[in-house]
Amino acid sequence: MTSILNEDLKRYLDLYLEILREFFKDDLVSVYVFGSVARSEASEESDVDLLVVVKGLEEDVGKRLKLSSSLKELLRKRSWDLRRTLRKKGLPTTISDVLLTPEEVQRHPPILLDLVIDGVPLIDEGGFLAQELERLKERLRELKAIRVKSKHGWYWILKPGARLGEVIKV
Repeated sequence: MTSILNEDLKRYLDLYLEILREFFKDDLVSVYVFGSVARSEASEESDVDLLVVVKGLEEDVGKRLKLSSSLKELLRKRSWDLRRTLRKKGLPTTISDVLLTPEEVQRHPPILLDLVIDGVPLIDEGGFLAQELERLKERLRELKAIRVKSKHGWYWILKPGARLGEVIKV
């Protein structure tokens, strides 16, 4: 795991990774942290954004959300003291995860734009997500895309000079 993480936050995420491995076993492909934690800008009010890539997930989004909630409930039960320590240090304890299949990742959904610059791998079997992010970076270079910071966060201008209504595929 990367050195951008505070040691206590690293232990917290390691515990969640252990839960993910227990539950998904060999179907767990990749887990990346992104957002303010990956950029070392997190505060207690931040959440820990994770992209979790798993083979064979249910297509039903409601079932995925229920699964995610169950996994995070396990984490809450196993990490009471650690979460208290994180809060005392002003660090985030809320995990906000997005569960996708490898096939969904290969279609380059917009969430990948949040990982292409700042994503930090925690697990990446065979470099799967790193390869997809590299493909996306190449496409963004072709488009001459620009990442812009505003007072409300980051956004992308995917194709400077694009015409109104022009479809831009990443």
